[in-house]
Amino acid sequence: MAVTRALYRALLRHASEVERSVTTPSVLLLPPLDPTRWGRWAYGGGPKPGSTVLSPARFLEPLMLPTPLEQALLATPDMTWPASPLVAGRELRSFIAQAFRGIALAPPRADEVATAGDERLDLAFMALRAVGSVVAAWRDSSVATSEGVAVACSAKWLDRDADTGGDVFAYRIFVLNTRPNRRVTVAGRHWTFEGRDGGRVVVPKFAEGVVGQTPQLGAGQW
Repeated sequence: MAVTRALYRALLRHASEVERSVTTPSVLLLPPLDPTRWGRWAYGGGPKPGSTVLSPARFLEPLMLPTPLEQALLATPDMTWPASPLVAGRELRSFIAQAFRGIALAPPRADEVATAGDERLDLAFMALRAVGSVVAAWRDSSVATSEGVAVACSAKWLDRDADTGGDVFAYRIFVLNTRPNRRVTVAGRHWTFEGRDGGRVVVPKFAEGVVGQTPQLGAGQW
């Protein structure tokens, strides 16, 4: 039990780090940026068409959690689920507290076998790895909301370019429509990159859409 509680406190420290942030007080609950998955993410996640409620299974799907942990979360009673993968630090703390108390800290049932404690400890370690990786990606991310549209940007250094010697980065852009009852269209993109040395590189919009697409996002969709 002492190890379990230590893991619980470690999880809450992750949430507190996000909660105390002045510049990025929200975290994106998605797996770490993986450049090999470029172009494989479909837009339109979120509540099903005609609904404003994000189901627990649909909320957990993008996280790609280990199956035992996902099943345990879905089976936890009376959970208050976030409305989207973009959650404030206080929401993350509340979610962790509910999940951990319902899974790892709940008193054992009479029908549980002797190995139940070990299984719960395994789930706690899975949760710590999952939240730790999400918060690690958050440290290299930024989030801004304008007119009801939230945009989160994550970046990851990959390597040095063999020809130019420049740094090569991968990035992920997450767009969430928080406007109730209104759709938004991603019409294009325009980049401004700023370095620590004050240098700036501007990549103007050169075509309609993003990779030729102009996705429309309903309320709560991303």
